Amino acid sequence: MEHYLSHTQTIRLPYEEWAKDHIARIKGMCVLDGACAEHLQAIKDHINKVGQMRDVISLTKGLLGISKVRTLSPHDLCIAASFVTGDCTARG
Repeated sequence: MEHYLSHTQTIRLPYEEWAKDHIARIKGMCVLDGACAEHLQAIKDHINKVGQMRDVISLTKGLLGISKVRTLSPHDLCIAASFVTGDCTARG
């Protein structure tokens, strides 16, 4: 009977070591998954910020074009601004 227990222990010890290493690798992958999720969210946030900047650039270009025209009356400037912004708040 002692020989059988010794044989069982010889098989069990390498298996336990392998199982512990395997569990540690799986836990390590979870850490990598978390880092991957954070990186993916940072990329999505950056894409959203760039999308918002695209609107600012077109608005700035439109307003710059309007500001270069110096002979327009305030009323004409308001009409021109409404084409860019969609709203004319400065009535002249």
